[in-house]
Amino acid sequence: MTTIRKSLYSLIVLAAGIGTAQGAVVLLDTSTTNSIVAIYESQGKIIGDEAATLYLSTSGISSSAGGLEIDLFAHAEHPKNYTSSIVLGADFATVTSGEVINLETAFNTGPTTLVELLETSGSAVSETYDGYLAFRFDAGAGQYYYGAAEITATATRSTSDSNATAMFIIKRMAYNDTADEGLLTGATFEAVPEPAVVTLVLSCGIAALGIRRIFNV
Repeated sequence: MTTIRKSLYSLIVLAAGIGTAQGAVVLLDTSTTNSIVAIYESQGKIIGDEAATLYLSTSGISSSAGGLEIDLFAHAEHPKNYTSSIVLGADFATVTSGEVINLETAFNTGPTTLVELLETSGSAVSETYDGYLAFRFDAGAGQYYYGAAEITATATRSTSDSNATAMFIIKRMAYNDTADEGLLTGATFEAVPEPAVVTLVLSCGIAALGIRRIFNV
């Protein structure tokens, strides 16, 4: 019985060790993440459209193609059609502070509007999302690197000032460099062990309790 007890203990310790091993949280470069798209109607003439695209990758964020896509759009048309929007590409999700980002997070699989304002006949109006975005990078073999960004995204329109503006600012962002391991949002970004490993630890604990009852040790 002592041998069984030692074997079970070794198995549980090994599983617990795997469960607590955490990947490094990589802080990404945000020095070029402020992007503003604005257009203005002048002297009753149609100005048209303006657009910009940001790309998020494991190297940071830039305007060069490659990575997850964020599209900004603004449209101005006399006399009252001023619209603006910010659209996220695939593999993003809106989350809250204190939320764990992992394989259970509901990531979008295609373009999703984050903020949008349509034509208006009133004065200045704005729509803002100020909070967290979850994202994931393809790590290959069906796995992902999970990350988060604290952002401010604002769409504005004004017929009195004759303009439409889309603005996207990333305050900070990071990802966990261990595939399929989670990330906790909040004042600091923290690595979270893979859920499947935690389940393994619990299963081993339950098995050990069951054998104790059977052999009365």
